[in-house]
Amino acid sequence: MPGVHIIIGPGGYGNYSHLERYFAAVDWLEDHEIEFDWLQNMTGQDYPLQPIATIDRFLTESDADGYLEYGPVFWDVTPADADWGMGPVWRAMTKFDRSLRFGYQHRWIGRPTKAKQKYLRPLMAVNLVQPWLRVSLAYSTIATRRRSTIFNGDDFICYGGSFFCTLSAACVYYARDFARAHPDIVAYFRTMPAPNEVFLQTVLVNSKKFRIVPDGKRYIDWSGTRNNHPKTLGVADVPAMLASGAHWARKFDSVADPEVLNVLDRYIGRC
Repeated sequence: MPGVHIIIGPGGYGNYSHLERYFAAVDWLEDHEIEFDWLQNMTGQDYPLQPIATIDRFLTESDADGYLEYGPVFWDVTPADADWGMGPVWRAMTKFDRSLRFGYQHRWIGRPTKAKQKYLRPLMAVNLVQPWLRVSLAYSTIATRRRSTIFNGDDFICYGGSFFCTLSAACVYYARDFARAHPDIVAYFRTMPAPNEVFLQTVLVNSKKFRIVPDGKRYIDWSGTRNNHPKTLGVADVPAMLASGAHWARKFDSVADPEVLNVLDRYIGRC
């Protein structure tokens, strides 16, 4: 396909490799002197809810620097005058989840699989009886308690949200350059699950250099899901998707419900 470039990488799930792949794409664009105004990340399970020309026109006319879901992770100790993004009612994660992610240093034991989750599940009992060791079924990690975190006071507030976003070139290069200039901070993110759900938010919002709209322009339904996987969308979800005003939706399975993509194609074709 013309205009498509594939970068081969080792991959990974729930670790810093998501950000490595993101920044590798940024490096490739820079190395090949390809100028861009906006960068949108997505997967093979994403699909547009609006014509591409409509999305392009929206971004061309926008006065924002980025569309990125974000809110404070440690909402119970975040100062009232901080940037609350999605608002004080929104919760990025529960207290137990954030303790597991940020209070412990994680080591991966391979990719999560159904077989591995089956034999790890009994070990999760250790999470309830002592504070020094944690087992994560969703990310397939064993973790030991940290002495401290990198988030201190008002200077470096921890923000979280979805990794799927639309960012201006200025935001993208700022985040990439920040990662290059702060290997100590990157080292911390390498030992926590799903750093891609925190890194861009924390770096960009704390910089106070950009106007970030706390809306990634993605429709994702987390209701009734387990182990960090959103609902697979179908025809019944179309009204909610289109009413959301999002540019993209995820995730879809063309085998489980192929008709939903036909419905969206017909809607987009009429716009």
